[in-house]
Amino acid sequence: MDTDSQRLIHTETGGQNGGSAVTPPQTKPGRKKPTSAGSASKRKSASKGAEHAALEEEQRKAAAAQAAVEDLQRRLAAVEAALAEERQKAAAAEQALAEQRTNAATHPGISERTAEQMPGGEAAFGLLPLTGFSGADMFNVSRKVIEQAVKQPPLVLKHYTNFMLEMGRVMTGQSAVEPGAKDKRFTDEVWKTNPFYRALLQTYLTWQQSLGAFIDEADLGKKDAERARFVLSLYVDAAAPSNTLLGNPAAMKKMYETGGASLVRGLTHMLEDLANNGGLPSQVDMKAFQPGKDLATSPGAVVFRNDVLELIQYQPTTPQVYRRPLLFVPPQVNKYYVMDLSPNKSLVRYLVANGLQVLTISWRNPTPEHREWGFDTYDRAIL
Repeated sequence: MDTDSQRLIHTETGGQNGGSAVTPPQTKPGRKKPTSAGSASKRKSASKGAEHAALEEEQRKAAAAQAAVEDLQRRLAAVEAALAEERQKAAAAEQALAEQRTNAATHPGISERTAEQMPGGEAAFGLLPLTGFSGADMFNVSRKVIEQAVKQPPLVLKHYTNFMLEMGRVMTGQSAVEPGAKDKRFTDEVWKTNPFYRALLQTYLTWQQSLGAFIDEADLGKKDAERARFVLSLYVDAAAPSNTLLGNPAAMKKMYETGGASLVRGLTHMLEDLANNGGLPSQVDMKAFQPGKDLATSPGAVVFRNDVLELIQYQPTTPQVYRRPLLFVPPQVNKYYVMDLSPNKSLVRYLVANGLQVLTISWRNPTPEHREWGFDTYDRAIL
């Protein structure tokens, strides 16, 4: 009788010796689920949409780059045009200077330059331009201030210490120093919002206030103290950061907006002032107006002349005039046409049209040979 173990052995050996063996059931390979045509179409459409969006993005970038190139070309063209214009102005200024030199060489005893065209020292009777101070006065006042600093070291140390303490607050952003409400040099918002420019401004103002406080407490007489404050204001104002390109955010903005053309114009104006205005900044374009054409258009004639003045009588425009004439005596710093600027801005024209006889004095433009003239000279010339 076969046991279960014998049947098991028989089955295994039979399978090994060619007998019938149990074969495992074969499974059918699984089939993939067919994809629908709609899904494939959606994928193709999404792919095309992405490609189209990428193409549009590249086109936008190319258009932006082209616009930037065109803008740069416009800026370069503007700079080239400005340079050409400034070259023409410089050439005209050089030609005018050459003509002045030729006239001076041809007529050494006669100066055809106006007071505005002469160097500052000559135009102001030997005084410094715009101030009325001579170089000796400036030197004497500066010397007295330095003497006070040498004689009063504790006072110098006091204000130096105060200056350094305030500078510490400036560097840490805790300073409350601000420019005056009427100071138009620092109105740009960058002076308030930019940490660098704010610190630069507060450093300048702290230095200015420290020097002023020292002069207030120095052992100077009343007049010497007033002169010292005046001279100090000249030095301090000249050292203001707004007088430099990098220290003037408004000038930096203008240079960027114009592509550098504003800087070129400024340098050209400086060269013109050095050549034609004694180094002083011109307040107006001296070539824009010409007496008899744009200024002083009321008809008249010179009826008297001496070494100091000319007397001009304006032509009447009415059949009858008043017997008593009207004489204008302008200040020495003004021109005779101060009352006759233009046809629409002329007191002379108005008075003549109302029957008055109008005369005015035209002062001679002084030269270095007239440096000894004083108010007595002008008084005697009139009387």
